[in-house]
Amino acid sequence: MNLNYEEDIRIDPDSLDIEWLDQPNLLLRYAKNSANTRKILDEAKETLDIVKAKADKDIRNNPDDYDLNKVTDSSVAAAILLHKEFKEANKEFLEAKYNVEIAQAALNAVNQRKDALENLV
Repeated sequence: MNLNYEEDIRIDPDSLDIEWLDQPNLLLRYAKNSANTRKILDEAKETLDIVKAKADKDIRNNPDDYDLNKVTDSSVAAAILLHKEFKEANKEFLEAKYNVEIAQAALNAVNQRKDALENLV
C-alpha cells in the first residue's frame, strides 16, 4: 500500500468538494494500513514467543553451551536475552511495534483532517 502521510493529510482549500469526496477513501486506506501493521505486530510477537520458548528449552537442555554453571530461571532468562535468534526476533518485534505507532498516528491525522474539513466548510 503506497501511502504518503504528509501529502495525504494536506487540504487544498480551493477544492474542498473534492477533498470531502476523497476523505472516506483516505480514511479507509489508513484504517487498513493500521490494521495491517497490527497484524504484522501480532505475528512478530508470536514469532518472538516461539523463539523465546525454543531458546529456553535449548539453554536448559544444554547449559554448558551457554556457559551456565547453574540453571536457574534468572540465568536462563539472561541467556535468552543474549541468544542470537531471540535478539533478531526481538528486533523485528520492536520494528513492527514502531510501525504500528506510526500507522496509528497517521490514522489519527486523517481523522483530524476530517475535523479540519468540517471547520473549513
